[in-house]
Amino acid sequence: MVRRIEFRTKGLVWGMGSGRYRSRFRGGGTDLAELREYVPGDDTRRIDWNASARHGSIYTRELAEERELAVHVSVDVSGSISCGMAKQERMLEVAASIMYSAEQSGDRIGMSIFTDCIEGFIPPGRGRAHLLRLFGSLARHKPRSSCTDLSASLLGLGSALRGRSLVFVISDFASDPFAEQLGRLSAVHDVILVRVTSSIEAEIPDAGQVIFVDAENNEQMAIDTSDIHFRAEYARLAKERGAELARDARRSGAGLIDVGPTEPFEAAFLRHFGRR
Repeated sequence: MVRRIEFRTKGLVWGMGSGRYRSRFRGGGTDLAELREYVPGDDTRRIDWNASARHGSIYTRELAEERELAVHVSVDVSGSISCGMAKQERMLEVAASIMYSAEQSGDRIGMSIFTDCIEGFIPPGRGRAHLLRLFGSLARHKPRSSCTDLSASLLGLGSALRGRSLVFVISDFASDPFAEQLGRLSAVHDVILVRVTSSIEAEIPDAGQVIFVDAENNEQMAIDTSDIHFRAEYARLAKERGAELARDARRSGAGLIDVGPTEPFEAAFLRHFGRR
């Protein structure tokens, strides 16, 4: 598994490890931890011109708080995720890739797993053994609930986190409103929402009469997918849900990365961090 992740995420490792993912909290500390060579994406205000003149190359100041920022990955394992094998595998791959990239950058990494509450929490740590523990816990976890409650899960995550973190919340965000708790979490941590979706969530195909089963409450409904008006309304509502999530993220100060069913997810991450 680790070899497959390493192959898939070379671009993501470069993007995250080269100074292109800069938390808004980085630079808030006052204790100088070390000087290091400047890399593209570093804050130019941190350049130490005296040290640069002495060494003959550009050096930047890294503060203690900057060095100690942890990366936390929170993964949705509710019924709406597990109902589609391709979607579930893609979400696990995205989560594992972020953790692998953070490990390559020398960051401390923590992880939580949630449904309608936090079902598992591992505090941040470093090193290969810790990374393998995270991978194993994620792969072996059996959800205790099929429901999703992002509001309760974000509240629980905020209570469990110690110290400011760069938090990735990976989900399809098929949940009741959670903007209030997202705003509270974003006020303390640098939060990035990673929405993983399947093709059917954006546009339903013409497949005739189909029985749909809600993966979270097992309710069944017969739908005539050949009805062009139904498909148009379905697509409209899907677009509206996406726009609402984007508004909630923007208002709370959180980032948002959309990972669709076909585009390599590295490209979506690199676009986001390039803008930051």
